[in-house]
Amino acid sequence: MEVYSFIAHHFAKQNDVQESKKYIKLASSIYNEINKGLIDLDWKFNFSYHLMMAYKILNDIENFDKFSLSIFEEIGSITKRLNSTQKKMFLDRYPINKIMELKLNKNHL
Repeated sequence: MEVYSFIAHHFAKQNDVQESKKYIKLASSIYNEINKGLIDLDWKFNFSYHLMMAYKILNDIENFDKFSLSIFEEIGSITKRLNSTQKKMFLDRYPINKIMELKLNKNHL
């Protein structure tokens, strides 16, 4: 799942739209089949970042918005349980920091 999203991101950067969409579809189908609560958070955030970047590069704003909303909510629910030091450490981690940059720069899509 995570590898497919990375490959989708890679092909999107290479302007290979068909291959990127193929791997987005593969990654999404695996993600949808797995119980989301059982996915390792590092995998989930890495998967999310690469999938969001593929959508952004392909200018697929509808899917970018739909997918990013759920991951932003998940990040928000995690940070609510953290003290300020823990929150800073969590938000400064890659790819969390890159995902949050996408949220802040959403108007520049």
